[in-house]
Amino acid sequence: HIPPHLHASRPTSRVHHMLWGVGDLPAELARLKALEALLIDWPPRRGLFGLPVAFVPPQATGGVLAEFVSDD
Repeated sequence: HIPPHLHASRPTSRVHHMLWGVGDLPAELARLKALEALLIDWPPRRGLFGLPVAFVPPQATGGVLAEFVSDD
């Protein structure tokens, strides 16, 4: 495991995406839409293990793909 501060300093390394577990995915996406965030998935879709997921593109987050997954 590489600590984030070392990982980001390597010129050939990049964080591809980050994942956040949320209790109410539709409500979180509605909050992001209200902030005028770009959304790849609206409504959420089924991801790995059948869990609802949604993505926000890297251009909306400063270069990292954001993944939100329902944790309930």
